[in-house]
Amino acid sequence: SFQKPISIKVLKQVFPQYTTTDTLIQHISTTTVIDLSNMQLTSAEGLDMLSELVSANLSNNQIQELNTLTIELLQNLKILNLYNNQLFKIPDMSQSAIEELNIAFNPIHELNYDFLPRGLKQISISGLEAQKQVILQRFPSVQFVESPKPAQVKKQNQVEQNLHLDAVSAQLKFLAEENQTQTQKNQQKLKTLTQTQTKTVQKQINIKQPLQKINKAAQKPASQVDLQKAETSEQLKKIDLLKDQLNSQYQAALDEISGMQIDNFNQKIEKIIKESRERMEQNKWEGIVEEVKLQEIDYEREMELLRELDEEM
Repeated sequence: SFQKPISIKVLKQVFPQYTTTDTLIQHISTTTVIDLSNMQLTSAEGLDMLSELVSANLSNNQIQELNTLTIELLQNLKILNLYNNQLFKIPDMSQSAIEELNIAFNPIHELNYDFLPRGLKQISISGLEAQKQVILQRFPSVQFVESPKPAQVKKQNQVEQNLHLDAVSAQLKFLAEENQTQTQKNQQKLKTLTQTQTKTVQKQINIKQPLQKINKAAQKPASQVDLQKAETSEQLKKIDLLKDQLNSQYQAALDEISGMQIDNFNQKIEKIIKESRERMEQNKWEGIVEEVKLQEIDYEREMELLRELDEEM
């Protein structure tokens, strides 16, 4: 048949914080209280490993027998709970230090009163009233403690478990709602941030477009003015060249006059003056100079207008 005593493996389940066998043994050597309830134990063998034990809860298991030697080795044991097991009899506890004993709801056929601890102060049994009277005769100061039926305990445990599950469910629901709320807040922040970034980009585009138009407008007049300046400069060069030619002709005429007769001198002077006037009129150099001045004035006005547009932006 299946046997499950109190082994190192069982104790590791009770004390999971001790991961190695050495640290577990070191701990249980000084342990005074242990709860081994609902562990599906079939034997209390191995309980004596906890040599300093004062209180042991072995309730709700399938323990069928408890060794007398195990009890004797636990010299400091004062509280022993064997509620709802499969004991047919109790071991000899007369020499033990046990003061509180619970053997309720065990299929004990016949209770040996001589095996009860001599220092017994509190006991829980599920026997007949006659048994209680016999125990009172032997232990006049003993107190009887009623233990609930296993079905009631099971129901109570189920209620507690349901309450625990309800609490866990409520906590999970709260966390889910909190998480949903936080998610919605994050989504709203993201949406706001996206809208802000979109507005910023649009604003940059709105600023950039007028600047591009201004730059384009500024570039166009500048290029036209440069072209006009180049043309004017070329025309001025032609005027300078014409002046040089006139000066050369004039000087040549003067040289020729010095060797001429006075009557021929006047005629040649008039001819030179006439030719000079005709050429001056033909090239209209005075009109060209005036036109250049007007173009420079127009250029300055256009530049002033561009500066005003730039200040407004």
